[in-house]
Amino acid sequence: MEIEKKLDEAIESAIDDVNALNGGTDEKVKASEAVAKLVQSKIDYDKAQNEKTATKRREIKDWVNIGLQTVVPLAGFIFYDVWLRKALHFEEFGTIKSPMTRGLLQKILPKK
Repeated sequence: MEIEKKLDEAIESAIDDVNALNGGTDEKVKASEAVAKLVQSKIDYDKAQNEKTATKRREIKDWVNIGLQTVVPLAGFIFYDVWLRKALHFEEFGTIKSPMTRGLLQKILPKK
C-alpha cells in the first residue's frame, strides 16, 4: 500500500508540474512522457498485485478442492460402515430391524 500511495503522489505532483509548464515546450513534452511512465509503472504494479491475489485465491481453491475430494468419500465410507453395523443385524435376530433398511431392501430385492 505504501508503494501505491507514493506512486499516486508522484503522479499527482508530475501532473501539477506539467500543468505549470508552458505549452509546446520540450520541457512539457519530457514531463508528459515522465507522467506516462509513472502511470505505466502504476498499471504494472496493479497487475502484479492482482496476479498475487489471483494466485492466492487459486491456492485456496485447490486446497478446498483437495479437502472436499478427501472428506466426501470418507464421509460416505463412515456412513456406509455405520449403516451396515447398526441396520443389518439380521444375522443376530433373523429379521431386519431398521425400517429404512427394510424399505430399501424391498425395493432392491426381486418380488415373488
